[in-house]
Amino acid sequence: MSETEVIVTTTIENRATFFARLKPLLSAHDLLLVTIAYQLAKDYHRNQARKQLGDDGNPLRYFEHLRDVTLILIDEFNIIDVDIICAALLHDALEDTQLTIEMIEHIFNKEVARIVRCVTAIPKEGYVDRLAKFGDWKVLVVKLADNLHNCRTMHHGTEAWQAKQVIKRLTKYNALWARLDKLHFEIEKIHPGIMASILGATSDCNTILQKKKDELGVQLPSPHVN
Repeated sequence: MSETEVIVTTTIENRATFFARLKPLLSAHDLLLVTIAYQLAKDYHRNQARKQLGDDGNPLRYFEHLRDVTLILIDEFNIIDVDIICAALLHDALEDTQLTIEMIEHIFNKEVARIVRCVTAIPKEGYVDRLAKFGDWKVLVVKLADNLHNCRTMHHGTEAWQAKQVIKRLTKYNALWARLDKLHFEIEKIHPGIMASILGATSDCNTILQKKKDELGVQLPSPHVN
């Protein structure tokens, strides 16, 4: 097990620790929106589990992934944007639950609904190409946090599943991070200093994936030559 893998399988957060970060920083209205998103994510993903295992050896409930992705945005990217936080908590809702885009827009606003819709792989065909061409920085940072958490926890899956993840993430997702890098002036204007964290996250993803590629002996497909 790598040093990174040891770090990400320790203490599980809870509701109190999650909101303790936000209460000094958000208005009562914004805190209420995050509370609603948190509860919706928890309720609608109920009975869903991750491949990731807890300290007791049992699969973690799926909600832990949603919360951990959101905590990457808050703790590692230093993003305290209520729309991004709500969207991160709900980023898998359209694919995996009965929540609809109309419900999300009605409960929150058009921006939260837009971010969730764009980060959702429906339809799957052309998904990465859509994000690489049209994804804005809010959508892409949610996707980056999601990818980083998935990379950190992929060792819980079977070797065959891990190999598929390595190929997908090394051959397709770099286009997303390249677009994110192109948007760095816009991002830095809104959140000064954040690009260092974003670049660090993309580097962490690639380090984990390259190590896993070598460990499993994964052969990447040759790039197409026109």
